[in-house]
Amino acid sequence: MHNEPERLDENDGPQPSPFSYDEAAPTPVTRYVLIALAVTVVAFLGWRWFYIPPIAECGPFPAPIQAEVDRRREVAGPAGYRVETDCTYDIRAQVMSVREFSSDRGSVLSPVDFVLAWGPLTREPWVNGIRYSQGNRWYHYKPRSRDLRDMNVVAGHSANTHILLPPDDPSLRDTILGVRRGDVVHLKGYLVSVFGPNGYRWISSRTREDTGGGSCEVFYVTDASVETP
Repeated sequence: MHNEPERLDENDGPQPSPFSYDEAAPTPVTRYVLIALAVTVVAFLGWRWFYIPPIAECGPFPAPIQAEVDRRREVAGPAGYRVETDCTYDIRAQVMSVREFSSDRGSVLSPVDFVLAWGPLTREPWVNGIRYSQGNRWYHYKPRSRDLRDMNVVAGHSANTHILLPPDDPSLRDTILGVRRGDVVHLKGYLVSVFGPNGYRWISSRTREDTGGGSCEVFYVTDASVETP
């Protein structure tokens, strides 16, 4: 005679407590911690994106030295463009903003623009009292404080400068592309006029007092030195 094994009904086993919970599911406290962590990360990334660190004051530096050339001459440029010298140009200034270009038409001539400042703009309250920005080969400035109301000071002591370089000088190109905001640069070369296909013209300003279209310096740099304050 064989004893049949006892059959257990599926309902005979231990039943879950009405107060049990899924250990894998986050508790309300865990959810709050995760939310707080996410908010902190987003806030930090936003701060890193919008925060502009202060610039060390230096100088003040004198106004750029400019002189008409005795005779205009052509200097080396990209194929299809004629680059002619208008004035010798020598400037020591602080770099307030840097913008590199690689896809607009001017990038074949000028890979980078510098916002250069001299005179009172490299000292407080101006050096960190003005916010500079660049876009589409223009630069813009805005006071951070209502105490800095005379924007003629900014217009007369800063310049959006399109940097052109000799195509056969990779060392100079590396130096220029290594410049960062806040650096002090000493640049020598020429203000130039550029002529290209289909009537293309890019003419440098020859005064530091103008504003608006055509007021930027088109600067063919032949010598550069950089220092970090």
